[in-house]
Amino acid sequence: MIKVDILKNDLRIKNINYGSIENIYSFYQNTDVFKYATGVYGSISYDTFSNQIAEFISQNNVFFLDIILETKNSSINRNSIGLIKGSLSVKEKILWINSIAIDLPYQSKGYGQKVISILVDHFKNKYNVNTVGLSVSKSNTLGINFWEKCGFSECDFETLYGFHKITEHAVIMWKKV
Repeated sequence: MIKVDILKNDLRIKNINYGSIENIYSFYQNTDVFKYATGVYGSISYDTFSNQIAEFISQNNVFFLDIILETKNSSINRNSIGLIKGSLSVKEKILWINSIAIDLPYQSKGYGQKVISILVDHFKNKYNVNTVGLSVSKSNTLGINFWEKCGFSECDFETLYGFHKITEHAVIMWKKV
């Protein structure tokens, strides 16, 4: 797993740890709200969830990050407000974002956009990333609108890379950085 620990203003974005797994599991349990973000549409046991996380983070080119709201000089009042995960293709200089989820009380307050901006800047500066890609369900209009606000636009993945579309149900979005 790629090591990440960023503190910018009131947001810390860092690798998940054992203490954050229970909070992250709550996103995966709340399929009514977070099914598009997590890709989980039905119930998932804690054992299955933790095994999937362990398998995912055992890879070298991936990240699974906790999003924490905190003040710079305080270890008190830290509050996990979300998660973001993805992968890095170093050779192609592409950052792939698989999932982002911001807890309901913190949505529509700009935290998601801040997290994307901070993470993209980090990977651009540290790994010379020049492109960020993601897929979003065509039926997830809120998600598509969010990514457009972050500067992403739909691209024709087949034309760009000569691959078949990942799925007929997803939109591939791209941003040059």
